[in-house]
Amino acid sequence: MKRPCLILATAIACPAWAQSDTTFMPEGSHDITLIAVAGLAPRSEGSGTLRPFVLPGASVQWSNGVFLDVGTLGMQLSSTGNLRYGPKLGYGIKDERSDDPQRKMRLDLQAGGFASYQLLHNLNLHSDLMYGGSDDYRGVQLNVGATLSGRLTSHQAVALSVGANFVDQAYMQSYFGVTAQQAAQGHRRAYHASGGLKNISTTGTWHIELNQKYSLATGVNVSWLGDTPAASPLTRNNQGYSLFTLLSYHY
Repeated sequence: MKRPCLILATAIACPAWAQSDTTFMPEGSHDITLIAVAGLAPRSEGSGTLRPFVLPGASVQWSNGVFLDVGTLGMQLSSTGNLRYGPKLGYGIKDERSDDPQRKMRLDLQAGGFASYQLLHNLNLHSDLMYGGSDDYRGVQLNVGATLSGRLTSHQAVALSVGANFVDQAYMQSYFGVTAQQAAQGHRRAYHASGGLKNISTTGTWHIELNQKYSLATGVNVSWLGDTPAASPLTRNNQGYSLFTLLSYHY
């Protein structure tokens, strides 16, 4: 539902900040990465239509733990090596419904927090809990996942991420439910969408360090809707695919 370019850029960039250790940055310093991501993604979850996108952006991290990314502002509070956590603010364009004929662009603001734990040197567990994503800005989302990574060569690495997204009734009804009024105005039956599993997904990424400044990441994301959104009359395809390529420049 979220604009596909924001989904992918956030998914690729934000976990990297959440896992980084700010204690090794000199006091008063900051780290900047410029990015450009392009690819193909569904117009909305449950949609059978793919569309291309191109998105420029930047990621900034300060030595005090504050980080700014595409769609995210947060702060890492932990100083330990394996466990990281902190508050997070999400911003951007509100999610789309597949039956929205006007494609209204509305501001989306969500607040919550994140946590990650480095279980092994190549296995990271991560989660975030966010509030405010529904039409009435009271929806709750819980994302949990794991990322397994490994190096192929000194300049190439691969990563496989799996995750699940759980939402409450307010969020699910906003994007997959059909009220009696909406049903009367359109050609779809009324549908009450209860809270629960929204989707599970997996992402495979191939990362190449081109030189000390530039790196390239390319990959594919596959997502499956849970039972409630899959049964919605708004859903045309229970499975979604996204392809992306991301070029980053470490400033």
